[in-house]
Amino acid sequence: MVTRRALNQIFSISKLPRLRGYYLLPFSESLSEKILHVLISFRLLRSTFLEKMGDKSESHEDVVKSVYEIRKKLAKEWNIGLARNYDKVDELLNQAKILLAKMQSYVPLALAEGEARNELTLACDILELGARVSVAKMAVEKSDNSEEFDRYIAQLKHYYFDLNIGNESAYMYEMLGMNLLKLLSQNRIMDFHIELELFVHSNTEKALNDPYIKKAVEIEQYLTEGRYNKISALLTTKEDDLKVTGLKSTSFRYFIERVVENSRTIIADVMEKAYARLDKKSASKSLYISEVDMNKFAKERNWTIADDYVYFPKKNEETEILPSYQLVQDGLQYARDLDTII
Repeated sequence: MVTRRALNQIFSISKLPRLRGYYLLPFSESLSEKILHVLISFRLLRSTFLEKMGDKSESHEDVVKSVYEIRKKLAKEWNIGLARNYDKVDELLNQAKILLAKMQSYVPLALAEGEARNELTLACDILELGARVSVAKMAVEKSDNSEEFDRYIAQLKHYYFDLNIGNESAYMYEMLGMNLLKLLSQNRIMDFHIELELFVHSNTEKALNDPYIKKAVEIEQYLTEGRYNKISALLTTKEDDLKVTGLKSTSFRYFIERVVENSRTIIADVMEKAYARLDKKSASKSLYISEVDMNKFAKERNWTIADDYVYFPKKNEETEILPSYQLVQDGLQYARDLDTII
């Protein structure tokens, strides 16, 4: 049997202040046993991790100082612009994460509050910079692989919503807005709405009035209504004009480009099914690209351009046979179940 005193000792060792005291009173013995096993495992994993990272004798103040120095180097390298060395940036980010783990300000060790708020804010700043770096690398490499960006966003949500770090991050809605646009660029509309509900319900007015969230919601409405010309017009908008509306992030603009490209792919798929051929000018207008860029796009899609017409390849699609009898049976069963419930 696990006593409350023993559990409190484990909680104290594991530095989980939220779970002390009266939180333990309603626990059953079986649940207490499970909590004990989890916390012991957590303690062992944390100790092993910190031992492998290097000298444990390094003082906490020295670690914090080192993290601040790395953040300055990261900011300096980031401000170089397009000529920045991404290998160097990645190396600095990795060093920063190791030091943050030593400070216990890095996910999943980030559990402290109060006096550790400055350290949590520092960790949040570094992760936000890492997210912007991942988007910049996607743009340079012309890659659709957003796994690195997804990891940073998943970690940042912990700081934004779960930890009490005091003042709200100035880049919070920029990060969340970029994530919303990323979902739209991948045509994940349902995930977009789920993600929006996760943070909007707590502060709806402020969130929806933020330029980044507002623009992401606006673009989703354009996609739903099929107003692709409105989305395409965002690319022709000058960066200075976007900054006037509050959209100062160049990373945010990259995801707008990805949404436009995704919309163009959807339109192209519809054109292939609807037409055998289409005049080049109309096709270019429908895809919101110039007639010069139309040649490159047609080549990528295996379209043929001849005599100012675009010819679409014929695809032999197998006709899907619907199991009508099974569908009727399922429908009747659903009706019986509903009648039973009512």
